[in-house]
Amino acid sequence: MRSSGEIGIILEPSALVAAADAQRPRTEARATRRVTPPTVLVVDDSQTTQEMLRGILGAAGYAVEIASDAAEALGVLSERRPHAMIVDIAMPGMDGFELTRRLKADPGLRRIPLIILSALSSDEDRRRGLEAGADAYAVKAGLDGAGLLRQLDALVRPGESPEP
Repeated sequence: MRSSGEIGIILEPSALVAAADAQRPRTEARATRRVTPPTVLVVDDSQTTQEMLRGILGAAGYAVEIASDAAEALGVLSERRPHAMIVDIAMPGMDGFELTRRLKADPGLRRIPLIILSALSSDEDRRRGLEAGADAYAVKAGLDGAGLLRQLDALVRPGESPEP
């Protein structure tokens, strides 16, 4: 009873979990299947952008791997294949346009969906990104996280996983 005289219900969480578990059917099919989330390699030298994308993508069920520049991204790609990439243009060393061209020219990497996400917003920059081989182009300023996820989902979720 509460101090105001009202009656309140007290629930014991462990008993609720046990009761729910007891109601589930005991089948072998339920026990073993584990789904691995698709991995997105984010290539951007900005820690702020890295963390923002880690939050947006993680909340949407993606595993996120970070590379701070093109050289680091190429190192990751020599060991494993992500399901998709999000690449900045303005980075030290090789820029995102050149990285995109290299990836799309490589038979082992060209099928990885790639979205350029850049502060560069002119029609010319967008054209250069798509001509380099990007599958989509998004602008950082006023980034629409839901729109970026729609683009990514369209590229990743319906397709096959890349070969390791």
